[in-house]
Amino acid sequence: MSNAAELEEQTQSIELSIESAKKTMQRAEALARLGNNRDFIDLITEGYFKEEPARLAILKASPSMRDVDSQAAVVKGLDSIGALWMYFNTVEAFGEQARSAIASDEQELEVIANEARELGTEGSI
Repeated sequence: MSNAAELEEQTQSIELSIESAKKTMQRAEALARLGNNRDFIDLITEGYFKEEPARLAILKASPSMRDVDSQAAVVKGLDSIGALWMYFNTVEAFGEQARSAIASDEQELEVIANEARELGTEGSI
């Protein structure tokens, strides 16, 4: 069985973990709100993630863009689209992980609180 000091330390550690997870979850929620915003949908989802890759593909095939530097610039443009897409996916995934972590950590806090109550009761016997 743990002593009161250990329980307090565990509680503080878990509370810090919950605080960090809440910040991560808030970022994922912000991204979800953006994903529902008409301007964001028009500019990013449709414009950047759909129309821009098509434009770059056409540009890549253009005879005036056959030199190495031009081809590299087109590839960098495509890479940047992929990087932003991956960032958004990462924010979403971390948000889901944070949601699960919060639930687990809150359950752990309940267990620690029960153990602390038992320690308090045992100490008075």
